[in-house]
Amino acid sequence: MGMIDILGGKMEYKSSFNDSNYNYLMHHGVKGMKWGVRRYQDSSGRLTPIGRLRQNHVERKELKSRIKNARNLNYAKSGHTHSKAMSNINRQYEKAMNSDKMRMLRSEARLAKLDYNNAVDRYLKSSNRVSNNRSDRNASNIRKNLDAVTLGFSINNMDSARKRYSKTLNAYQKEQKRVAAPYIEKFKKQALNDLGFKNDAERGRQLMDKHKLWKKYYKINSYSNPYSYKEY
Repeated sequence: MGMIDILGGKMEYKSSFNDSNYNYLMHHGVKGMKWGVRRYQDSSGRLTPIGRLRQNHVERKELKSRIKNARNLNYAKSGHTHSKAMSNINRQYEKAMNSDKMRMLRSEARLAKLDYNNAVDRYLKSSNRVSNNRSDRNASNIRKNLDAVTLGFSINNMDSARKRYSKTLNAYQKEQKRVAAPYIEKFKKQALNDLGFKNDAERGRQLMDKHKLWKKYYKINSYSNPYSYKEY
């Protein structure tokens, strides 16, 4: 026959059996726990708000630990914070993003932006001249009319340049997404292998998507902005 002792918030059950398998049984709660009150789950088993916070904290901590271990392992093997397979994928990706078509679209977008900026500058100068003439009583009607016409041309040119700029930018970004999509998928698959999710890839993918830690492990040039990239 057993006996229950309550010592320091612990419930202990000491059996009278001599067999070591039934020698000692203990149950420990967590700090602040109250009997019959669930902290992390409700009665149906769903996570409470504090339970979701705790789960997110545990998951993020696990992922960061995996990322750190993968970086240390890769550095010990090759002197880099990413695997050799990841480097090979990156070289293929860089080559695809610097194809003749991508370079042409990137150049067109840059020139369109430059033309748009120049058109905006011309519009602002014309607008300032018209504004000054209106306040100048001594300005002739001919000068006022000429500046007004120039302003009209500037507005039309600025509108045309804006449309061309928007069109070339959309064309570039659409092609960039199409070319980058298969390589990004390769990056993710290889990252899951490097982080130890080879046998549980679906869970790893869900966790990495949930906490947005793909770029935490390996950063790549997205090429989404055609103006910041320098041609060599």
